Amino acid sequence: MTSRADFPIAELWTRIHRIQDMTEQTCDLVKDLLVLTVIWQALLVIIALTYVIAAAVTHRSNKRHEQMVKNVDVEK
Repeated sequence: MTSRADFPIAELWTRIHRIQDMTEQTCDLVKDLLVLTVIWQALLVIIALTYVIAAAVTHRSNKRHEQMVKNVDVEK
């Protein structure tokens, strides 16, 4: 084990800067992952809304068709 007197300050600063660089890279990766997560969630919301809208349109269309069939049956 080295004593404090044997440990050069320059090497200490080099290690500190290396750790800072690694920390910044990790933060950048986390930010990128957060952005990708938000994009993924937005896509899921768009898909869900599309499904809900399609279901509502189909339901409305079916109701109209049923009403038209009832009107035709009443006229006969």
